[in-house]
Amino acid sequence: MTVQKTIWSVGGGKGGVGKSVTTTNLGAALAMRGKEVILVDADLGGANLHTYFGIKYPQKSLDDFIKGRCRTLEETSVETPVKGLRLITGGGEFLGIADPEYAQKQHFIEQIKGLDAEYIIVDLGAGSTNTVLDFFGISAEGIVVLAPEPAAIQNAYMFVKSFVYR
Repeated sequence: MTVQKTIWSVGGGKGGVGKSVTTTNLGAALAMRGKEVILVDADLGGANLHTYFGIKYPQKSLDDFIKGRCRTLEETSVETPVKGLRLITGGGEFLGIADPEYAQKQHFIEQIKGLDAEYIIVDLGAGSTNTVLDFFGISAEGIVVLAPEPAAIQNAYMFVKSFVYR
């Protein structure tokens, strides 16, 4: 029997509004309901999703996939303290990772789509760069996070508008 896969990307135009907190809590809530969940930290310039799980130094990361130490993205996933919730931590060792080449980005996107879990939640960095917008487009349904302040509202609007035009 094939399990239905749901992919959600969590983005927004401004940093500090709670994208990573939303991703973490959503993933944990689904896992605690018995779902198999993988969180992907796709904030390529400032990955920190692992810190929400008390993981100081992840055993594997996106760097291992990019540098070929792991054949698939799934091999880089690490267990979290929440049963049923795995995490693919972002990179930081690889200079230039925040601005991947087109082929690298497409390969990464295909690997995310191929992950084996009921729910795949992709945590994005702030802003409306092409890379962030392309990662937001991985999912059929995205989540835009903002705070009730003028700059965050304006940036969220620009994020959605940029995504539509992209």
